Amino acid sequence: MKFITKVYHPNVSSVSGAICLDILKDAWSPVLTLKSTLISLQSLLCSPEPNDPQDAEVAKHYMTSKQSFNDTARYWTHIYAGGPEVSGAVRGSAVPKSNVGQDEIAMAGLEKAHVDQFESLGFPRSKVVRSDLFYRLYSPPSRPFNLSPPDRSLEATKL
Repeated sequence: MKFITKVYHPNVSSVSGAICLDILKDAWSPVLTLKSTLISLQSLLCSPEPNDPQDAEVAKHYMTSKQSFNDTARYWTHIYAGGPEVSGAVRGSAVPKSNVGQDEIAMAGLEKAHVDQFESLGFPRSKVVRSDLFYRLYSPPSRPFNLSPPDRSLEATKL
């Protein structure tokens, strides 16, 4: 079980969607039903366990600045799950208009240099930040490519 939609949560990988929940791994039992699994997942989403994270960076953010974490989670919900639109200032956290674009990049968990590269090619910033392709290009692959030496030379000749 994993999330396909990106979720900003300490116990969910922001890259792969993997869920850190004991009943999905070590504590799994054939007597567990889909209903009990979903109830456990709902409980985990409502009460994060930052001391046993799937995503250490998100857990660190959660433990150091809960308000900023909530703002980022709200933003990801809007961008990736079609949640309600997040204004430039969420719950009184005033964001100067000059920093809104940079904050959008940071809240999406992206690097400004990568976004700038796409913008220089003519893509609008808002589409780059929301693009799932961007994550596939700049996220580490789930498994490395294993090409044998003859395949590598063949690939080079095709270029």
